Amino acid sequence: FPVTISPDRDEYAASILPLFNKGWKNYASFHTHPQFEPYPSNIDMNELFPGFPVNYIYSGSKDKLMKYTWVDPTQLEHGLIPELINLNE
Repeated sequence: FPVTISPDRDEYAASILPLFNKGWKNYASFHTHPQFEPYPSNIDMNELFPGFPVNYIYSGSKDKLMKYTWVDPTQLEHGLIPELINLNE
């Protein structure tokens, strides 16, 4: 059953942002494509993925998880390395 969940900005600001002052860093983004393949959209590539070295997309309808790692996070034009994550391991 497809759903969209958006994080609460106030909760994120109160709970997560202070961790960056303690040296924590963003490692990855994670989102779902409930009814579509787990391949990056134009929005993913241009708005969501930049700023994260690793990005995950889970497709509920395909029960598939993909990991996308930037070849060079400082030069995004070099592209992504896609990796299918085995959910049965």
